[in-house]
Amino acid sequence: MALTKINQVLLSATPTTVAKNGSNQFPIDFSENINFVIEPTGVWTFAITVAADQVGQAGNIVIKNTGTTTPGSLPSQFKTPNSEAIAFETDSGDVSIMSYFVVSTSVILVNYVGNFG
Repeated sequence: MALTKINQVLLSATPTTVAKNGSNQFPIDFSENINFVIEPTGVWTFAITVAADQVGQAGNIVIKNTGTTTPGSLPSQFKTPNSEAIAFETDSGDVSIMSYFVVSTSVILVNYVGNFG
């Protein structure tokens, strides 16, 4: 089997802060960067955009709660260990991180670690 070199532009390691839209979603476009920061309060969820160019990309999403939160369901592309639901930290001031790896446009492996203090 031959290996094919894929030229991918290195995106900034400096996280992109993503604002919540009017639908209470944080629209994360994986083509824009590798690391992201969201600052949720109230009800929220992710709306993601991923293309074939992002396959193999890995990064982090930092979640910095600016108020009490009520996270919604994960996008169907996000796959967690054992397919378990994430027990998000929901108190104001909580800081958590979600690491990800893009396997395909329909499979993004995620791992959540919360309660940093």
